[in-house]
Amino acid sequence: MQATQTAPATLVSKAPQRIKVKSKKDGKEYVGTPHVDFRTFLKWKQAGFKVKKGSKSCYTGLSFLKLVDEDSGDVKTIPKAYYLFHSSQVEQSKR
Repeated sequence: MQATQTAPATLVSKAPQRIKVKSKKDGKEYVGTPHVDFRTFLKWKQAGFKVKKGSKSCYTGLSFLKLVDEDSGDVKTIPKAYYLFHSSQVEQSKR
């Protein structure tokens, strides 16, 4: 099966907008631009940063993946959770 991910039309915008997220885990409010200030653990690592020890994700989202069976052509939609960290929760990696 091959997985493809599509973003809902409401999430695609022409210009980056600043958003405000209030974390349910620690009650803090985070402000920033998506894809710049909010990234997954792996994306921060790839950008040369590391998440500070003890930090909890400030946002948990849900996306849906479409799995297509190459033999039968059947399509399944499964949920995929993702966890975002804010730029204030990371530091430059020493490596």
